[in-house]
Amino acid sequence: MRPLARPPAAVGASIPPPRRAPGARRGAVAAAAAPGGGRPTRLGVAIRCARGNDRETNRPQRRETVPAPTASPPSPAPRSQKQLHLQRELEAMGQDAVEQRLQDALEVPAGHALAAAVDAALARGAPALVAELPPARSPTAAAALAATYAAAGVDAIVVTAPAVAAAAAAGAAPPAPRDDDADAAAAAACLLAAVRAAPTVPVLLRDWIVHPLQLADLKAAGAAGALGAAAAVLGRGAPTLTGFGAAMGLDVPLEVVNAGEAEGAADAGVPLVAVNVSLALSLGAIPGAGDAVASGVVAALPPGMAALVGVDSAAGAAGAARAGAAAVVVKAAWWAAASDRGLAVGDAVAEMRDALSLDD
Repeated sequence: MRPLARPPAAVGASIPPPRRAPGARRGAVAAAAAPGGGRPTRLGVAIRCARGNDRETNRPQRRETVPAPTASPPSPAPRSQKQLHLQRELEAMGQDAVEQRLQDALEVPAGHALAAAVDAALARGAPALVAELPPARSPTAAAALAATYAAAGVDAIVVTAPAVAAAAAAGAAPPAPRDDDADAAAAAACLLAAVRAAPTVPVLLRDWIVHPLQLADLKAAGAAGALGAAAAVLGRGAPTLTGFGAAMGLDVPLEVVNAGEAEGAADAGVPLVAVNVSLALSLGAIPGAGDAVASGVVAALPPGMAALVGVDSAAGAAGAARAGAAAVVVKAAWWAAASDRGLAVGDAVAEMRDALSLDD
């Protein structure tokens, strides 16, 4: 793997570039990957994610772009709190301990479970269905939710960190002061509970991901990856972070808000992006415009790049499927609304699957 740039300076600590773990299937991956890309096909997502930020493939050709949408920016308070929390943790550990922790996380890579689940869904003829769980007040509640959604047949599950969920609920209002250490502990406990309750389904954490140490923690908890690594936040550090994730065997889609950011990610070798997941897209106050913009961004992705698209309606899911999304992340608000309509989780999953199938 090509050595990567250092991680974002905002979180401090010098981190060595990821190295390929002993026994990693570089030869098999390189032999199986078909050059040229195109829309995701069977095995394509897992192959590209296993390769990570490897630039040995053909550089994608420039495609038409779409007008840049606006994105609801991450609330600066939770994001800066996350960085400060990590800064304290890094300083307490010391550089040598941080480097050792990261190298240990690279020794036995995980299996890119999310990418494998996406490939399996695409082989069945539709994008993967990823469910963002409603916020859980305790690890016991998170375990119950994860078990319910896994039994209902979703392809993957997302657990949202408390601070992120609170910021989303607050909307434009300033978030209430929070205890960073307590938030981190609560997120870790809920994630671990969900992983144990749904062992056959990939479980991801949605949080502001700004440092590889967070990924090492996720791998140790048994998570399949993370959502919340945003190109707009990480800047030049984005390939470093996703590269560490790939080397650990995790799936860490890079969140982009327009075709330009997606093209920059492709140029850096990032194989998997997220659209409208942590950064909500919009066009002013036009109802449903976010779904249309997200589909437009996906349709303009460079060849060979796979996308997870956040949706909060069946129509949005269908639009993402038509545009070529590899997976849709159905947001917690939709599941809550489905429950309010009297739908059991299994019936809600079936309704969303129908939308993704594009059957008339």
